[in-house]
Amino acid sequence: TKWLEVSAMAVFDAQGAPVSMVGTVADVTERAETALAREQMLHEERRARSEAEAVKERMQFLIRAAREVRAVLDPAVVRRTAVELGSQHLGEWSLILDPQGQAVEAAAGDDIRSFAAASGALALIAPTEAIDGVIATGDAQLSTSPASLVLGDDDSGRTHIVEASSIMAAPLALGSTTVGIIVAGHGKAGRPYQAEDLELFGQYAESVAATLVKATLFEERSATARAPRPSARSAAGRSRSRTRNTRR
Repeated sequence: TKWLEVSAMAVFDAQGAPVSMVGTVADVTERAETALAREQMLHEERRARSEAEAVKERMQFLIRAAREVRAVLDPAVVRRTAVELGSQHLGEWSLILDPQGQAVEAAAGDDIRSFAAASGALALIAPTEAIDGVIATGDAQLSTSPASLVLGDDDSGRTHIVEASSIMAAPLALGSTTVGIIVAGHGKAGRPYQAEDLELFGQYAESVAATLVKATLFEERSATARAPRPSARSAAGRSRSRTRNTRR
């Protein structure tokens, strides 16, 4: 491709009518290509800086999320904290479902919060392709096509439809132990998720899962420790009773 720079002016006669054109044509290909290369370099530099800032923001979020989620050892609080962070930083709403993708164990987001607060036992009536994909494969899934989630209140029979332009779903799994599915989505006007969003979401799910498994174990051990134990006197009485029965 050649780049030309043209400069010209019209020549007029005594009556003001144009009679000719006078000008020059210069080949400026090298200068134009140098300017284009410089502009391309600046564009790549801006993109690299933007990507580096995005990576930094994602890492800062993961550090903050890990700190906030791991600060509690109550499974219910871990779930609530996880969906609140998800709705604030990863989408407009977030859910945690049971491993079968049916019962809603925690929910956050303006489109869901009021319905969840006024409901008893929430269930996911109509799942999406992304959630079904997690159940089938055990891997994080991304859906960029518009979808609708239907939530139901088992106590009142009411339903609520959550419209989404894009959805991410990931298993809450630690090794072979799966304790749930975490879901995040954008509303109708939200931007579609990208592959890097799903990567961040998967890392977030791993952090939540590790804390949730630890909190569940802590809760079970605490319940065991609080359970009443037989006293030494009653144990001794049972022992003497067994001895008398044996002698007879």
